[in-house]
Amino acid sequence: MGREVLVKPHEVEQHRDNLNGSISGIEADTKLIETELSETNLNSINKLMEILVNFEQTMTMYVEMCNKDTEKVDFVKNKLIEEDNRLADLRIFTE
Repeated sequence: MGREVLVKPHEVEQHRDNLNGSISGIEADTKLIETELSETNLNSINKLMEILVNFEQTMTMYVEMCNKDTEKVDFVKNKLIEEDNRLADLRIFTE
């Protein structure tokens, strides 16, 4: 007895679009904005800049990981569609 695979590509695409929206928001929110730090009273502007740069690098790596996740979502979606189409062809021939 065969097993039928139901694929809802629009739901997968909606999930991917939501993930891409989150990624874009993270990218926009974590970029350093050039500000005039020379007028501040911080004792360690260099240390602050180092922390900010490390944070930006970490968030860039996180965004790259999220982008890889979206690629995997697309891969799985395409495999499911491919399998569903193959099973649909089989059902046509066996009916």
